[in-house]
Amino acid sequence: MKRLASLALLGTLAACGGRYRAGSAPEPQSPNAALEQFLAAVKAKDTHKLEQLWGNDNGTVLGRKNFPDSAVEQTVRLFQVYFAHEGYRIVDGPATSALGPTIVTFHVELHRANHCIVVVPIDLQHTHRGGWLVLDPHFEAAGNPAKPCAGPGPGT
Repeated sequence: MKRLASLALLGTLAACGGRYRAGSAPEPQSPNAALEQFLAAVKAKDTHKLEQLWGNDNGTVLGRKNFPDSAVEQTVRLFQVYFAHEGYRIVDGPATSALGPTIVTFHVELHRANHCIVVVPIDLQHTHRGGWLVLDPHFEAAGNPAKPCAGPGPGT
Protein backbone atom coordinates (compact mmCIF):
# COMPACT_ATOMS: atom_id res chain seq x y z
CA MET A 1 0.00 0.00 0.00
CA LYS A 2 2.88 2.36 0.78
CA ARG A 3 4.38 1.62 -2.65
CA LEU A 4 1.09 2.50 -4.36
CA ALA A 5 0.93 5.74 -2.37
CA SER A 6 4.49 6.53 -3.45
CA LEU A 7 3.60 5.90 -7.08
CA ALA A 8 0.55 8.12 -6.78
CA LEU A 9 2.74 10.87 -5.33
CA LEU A 10 5.19 10.53 -8.20
CA GLY A 11 2.32 10.77 -10.68
CA THR A 12 1.01 13.87 -8.96
CA LEU A 13 4.42 15.51 -9.06
CA ALA A 14 4.75 14.68 -12.75
CA ALA A 15 1.45 16.38 -13.44
CA CYS A 16 2.67 19.62 -11.85
CA GLY A 17 4.19 22.35 -14.00
CA GLY A 18 7.57 22.05 -15.59
CA ARG A 19 10.00 23.44 -18.08
CA TYR A 20 11.79 22.12 -21.09
CA ARG A 21 15.39 20.99 -20.89
CA ALA A 22 17.58 22.47 -23.58
CA GLY A 23 18.37 19.98 -26.30
CA SER A 24 15.39 17.77 -25.52
CA ALA A 25 14.22 15.52 -28.33
CA PRO A 26 11.18 16.50 -30.36
CA GLU A 27 7.91 15.20 -28.93
CA PRO A 28 5.98 12.58 -30.91
CA GLN A 29 3.39 14.27 -33.11
CA SER A 30 0.51 11.85 -32.48
CA PRO A 31 -0.75 9.96 -29.43
CA ASN A 32 -0.26 6.67 -31.29
CA ALA A 33 3.38 7.51 -32.01
CA ALA A 34 4.00 8.51 -28.39
CA LEU A 35 2.45 5.27 -27.11
CA GLU A 36 4.37 3.11 -29.58
CA GLN A 37 7.66 4.86 -28.71
CA PHE A 38 6.96 4.48 -24.97
CA LEU A 39 6.29 0.75 -25.26
CA ALA A 40 9.33 0.26 -27.52
CA ALA A 41 11.51 2.12 -25.01
CA VAL A 42 10.18 -0.06 -22.17
CA LYS A 43 10.99 -3.21 -24.13
CA ALA A 44 14.45 -1.92 -25.09
CA LYS A 45 15.11 -0.73 -21.51
CA ASP A 46 15.93 2.70 -22.97
CA THR A 47 15.78 4.88 -19.88
CA HIS A 48 16.78 8.05 -21.73
CA LYS A 49 13.93 7.67 -24.23
CA LEU A 50 11.44 6.94 -21.43
CA GLU A 51 12.51 10.14 -19.67
CA GLN A 52 11.84 12.06 -22.90
CA LEU A 53 8.39 10.51 -23.39
CA TRP A 54 6.97 11.06 -19.89
CA GLY A 55 5.42 14.41 -19.01
CA ASN A 56 2.34 16.60 -19.32
CA ASP A 57 1.10 19.59 -21.30
CA ASN A 58 4.17 21.56 -20.19
CA GLY A 59 6.56 18.99 -21.65
CA THR A 60 8.81 16.25 -20.38
CA VAL A 61 9.53 15.80 -16.66
CA LEU A 62 13.25 16.19 -17.30
CA GLY A 63 14.80 19.19 -15.59
CA ARG A 64 11.81 20.19 -13.49
CA LYS A 65 12.68 22.02 -10.31
CA ASN A 66 9.89 20.31 -8.36
CA PHE A 67 10.79 16.82 -9.62
CA PRO A 68 14.40 15.83 -8.94
CA ASP A 69 16.31 13.74 -11.46
CA SER A 70 16.56 10.92 -8.92
CA ALA A 71 12.75 10.67 -8.79
CA VAL A 72 12.59 10.65 -12.59
CA GLU A 73 15.17 7.86 -12.73
CA GLN A 74 13.34 5.82 -10.09
CA THR A 75 10.00 6.17 -11.87
CA VAL A 76 11.50 5.24 -15.23
CA ARG A 77 12.94 2.09 -13.66
CA LEU A 78 9.43 1.29 -12.41
CA PHE A 79 8.10 1.75 -15.95
CA GLN A 80 10.62 -0.86 -17.09
CA VAL A 81 9.48 -3.35 -14.43
CA TYR A 82 5.70 -2.86 -14.44
CA PHE A 83 5.30 -2.46 -18.21
CA ALA A 84 7.89 -5.04 -19.33
CA HIS A 85 6.46 -7.08 -22.17
CA GLU A 86 7.33 -9.42 -24.99
CA GLY A 87 4.57 -7.96 -27.11
CA TYR A 88 1.51 -5.77 -26.87
CA ARG A 89 -1.79 -5.06 -28.57
CA ILE A 90 -3.76 -1.82 -28.49
CA VAL A 91 -7.22 -2.88 -27.38
CA ASP A 92 -8.78 0.54 -27.88
CA GLY A 93 -7.96 4.20 -28.12
CA PRO A 94 -7.22 6.90 -28.37
CA ALA A 95 -10.40 7.75 -26.50
CA THR A 96 -11.16 11.17 -25.09
CA SER A 97 -10.52 11.22 -21.36
CA ALA A 98 -12.75 12.64 -18.64
CA LEU A 99 -9.56 14.28 -17.34
CA GLY A 100 -9.68 16.99 -19.98
CA PRO A 101 -9.78 17.79 -23.70
CA THR A 102 -6.01 17.44 -24.17
CA ILE A 103 -5.83 13.93 -22.68
CA VAL A 104 -6.56 10.63 -24.41
CA THR A 105 -6.57 7.09 -23.05
CA PHE A 106 -5.50 3.85 -24.67
CA HIS A 107 -6.11 0.38 -23.27
CA VAL A 108 -3.10 -1.79 -24.01
CA GLU A 109 -2.81 -5.54 -23.62
CA LEU A 110 0.71 -6.38 -22.42
CA HIS A 111 2.04 -9.89 -23.09
CA ARG A 112 4.50 -10.63 -20.30
CA ALA A 113 7.38 -13.10 -20.27
CA ASN A 114 5.61 -15.23 -17.64
CA HIS A 115 2.74 -15.74 -20.13
CA CYS A 116 0.47 -13.33 -18.26
CA ILE A 117 -1.63 -10.90 -20.22
CA VAL A 118 -2.72 -7.68 -18.53
CA VAL A 119 -4.72 -4.80 -19.93
CA VAL A 120 -3.67 -1.36 -18.71
CA PRO A 121 -4.97 2.11 -19.45
CA ILE A 122 -2.30 4.60 -20.50
CA ASP A 123 -3.12 8.31 -20.59
CA LEU A 124 -1.32 10.63 -23.01
CA GLN A 125 -1.44 14.41 -23.10
CA HIS A 126 -1.15 16.91 -25.93
CA THR A 127 1.57 19.42 -25.06
CA HIS A 128 1.78 23.16 -25.52
CA ARG A 129 4.50 22.49 -28.11
CA GLY A 130 2.09 20.40 -30.19
CA GLY A 131 3.47 16.96 -29.38
CA TRP A 132 2.22 14.10 -27.21
CA LEU A 133 3.67 12.59 -24.01
CA VAL A 134 2.73 9.76 -21.68
CA LEU A 135 0.98 11.39 -18.73
CA ASP A 136 -0.10 8.41 -16.62
CA PRO A 137 0.64 4.76 -17.40
CA HIS A 138 -1.53 3.57 -14.46
CA PHE A 139 0.80 1.40 -12.40
CA GLU A 140 -2.15 0.28 -10.29
CA ALA A 141 -3.71 -1.51 -13.27
CA ALA A 142 -0.48 -3.23 -14.29
CA GLY A 143 -0.42 -5.44 -11.21
CA ASN A 144 2.67 -6.96 -9.69
CA PRO A 145 4.77 -8.41 -12.52
CA ALA A 146 6.60 -10.73 -10.10
CA LYS A 147 3.40 -12.53 -9.06
CA PRO A 148 1.99 -15.40 -11.08
CA CYS A 149 -0.97 -14.76 -13.33
CA ALA A 150 -4.31 -14.41 -11.63
CA GLY A 151 -6.88 -16.94 -12.76
CA PRO A 152 -10.08 -15.90 -14.44
CA GLY A 153 -12.26 -13.66 -12.33
CA PRO A 154 -15.78 -14.49 -11.17
CA GLY A 155 -18.22 -14.88 -13.98
CA THR A 156 -15.57 -15.38 -16.66
